[in-house]
Amino acid sequence: MKRVLVLGANGHIARIVTDRLLSETNHDLTLYLRRAKRLKHIDKPRMY
Repeated sequence: MKRVLVLGANGHIARIVTDRLLSETNHDLTLYLRRAKRLKHIDKPRMY
């Protein structure tokens, strides 16, 4: 299993990529953005 870092995780493209990575791979994701409160979809167990 790999870990993928997503920079600017609240952007439109990053959200699309994040959803596809979660549905099509078994990689763990590390999401990074300036204001973490903006993330509303971090209820998935493979996201840190």
